[in-house]
Amino acid sequence: MAKPDNKGIYTFQDWLTWEGAWELINGKAYGTSPAPTSLHSFIVGELHFSLRTFFQNRKCFVFVAPFDVYFSENEQYDVPDHVVQPDLSVVLYQKYGVNEYGIVDPGNQTVHVYTLEEGSYQNRHLYTEQETIQSELYPELEIPLRNLFKLN
Repeated sequence: MAKPDNKGIYTFQDWLTWEGAWELINGKAYGTSPAPTSLHSFIVGELHFSLRTFFQNRKCFVFVAPFDVYFSENEQYDVPDHVVQPDLSVVLYQKYGVNEYGIVDPGNQTVHVYTLEEGSYQNRHLYTEQETIQSELYPELEIPLRNLFKLN
């Protein structure tokens, strides 16, 4: 199949045959965005450097997009239920128990950090360009926003 239509219900096996960038969420196909801007790439690089440095001596690995994230109801990841790119997977974060995530807004030079509390997300903090992000899960992890927005 060259590419799916928006009306069908699809499987992981279907997804493997599609041309272009597609995501599979609850059997529905979603086309993904075009290539990111240089500012986006710079911010991703700075975040990757900060996270990789922090986790380098721990049993944790940091990856840079694009790569696929698989969520499965039955934990058999050879046939996942959902296939998404990391920057678009927020739709499924709550369902699969991702405890903390952030949304970077380069235009306003802010980062919204959300934490999972009692099964739903709460907006924990809105960081501005002069602040330093501090993780609730990893209190020693600090990321100064001035590093992320140097190009602006």
